[in-house]
Amino acid sequence: MRTTITLDDRLLERLEKRAAESGMTVSGLIERAVRLLLQASAPQRRDRFDLVTFGEGGRPVHYSEYR
Repeated sequence: MRTTITLDDRLLERLEKRAAESGMTVSGLIERAVRLLLQASAPQRRDRFDLVTFGEGGRPVHYSEYR
């Protein structure tokens, strides 16, 4: 499939150099990089948790008081 992407000029220069050094096309190098990125593990979803508090009647405290 063909597509068009916009790249920073300096990034494209680096891609062209790397592609030439490795005997690949720029398209092949970009495809390989995207495949590697997509194969990397997805960010882990953080499970929700219950915040347990103790006592009652305390005053609200801003986090800046603990810096």
